[in-house]
Amino acid sequence: MTFELMEKGFATGLRTIPQDSISIRGKRILFGDKFINYFGESCFIEVHLDTENNLIGFKKAEENENSYKMLKGILKASILANRTSKGLYVAKIDKENEMVILKVPEISNVEPYRKAKNLFKEEILHKKVVKKYGEPHSLKHNKSKVDKK
Repeated sequence: MTFELMEKGFATGLRTIPQDSISIRGKRILFGDKFINYFGESCFIEVHLDTENNLIGFKKAEENENSYKMLKGILKASILANRTSKGLYVAKIDKENEMVILKVPEISNVEPYRKAKNLFKEEILHKKVVKKYGEPHSLKHNKSKVDKK
């Protein structure tokens, strides 16, 4: 048998991330070595969006309400991952704006996602309440009026 040493790296399926790339997968964003060296292994990152040009900017920041914690080149930012296509993208460092810039095919509006998620939660809650306590009186009353007409 012949064994080959598997090199350590960030796995995306069976591939490692090229040093000048960023991978958007599930709820995580994985940075290539070039950007880990630029930011440092552990820091806070702000995400800036240019929806007109489909650009995402990652900027090193102090901890604040809009920053995400990056650990070992991995950023957990599910709201961003839900707004764009998953995939492996080549990125570049913009020294003028002090950020890493990534071009994606599309950045979607987050509001429809939030509304759908909230409606789904409300529907589940309603089903649980009806199962435990029965339909609210006002709904039974309104249904009977509609049926009689």
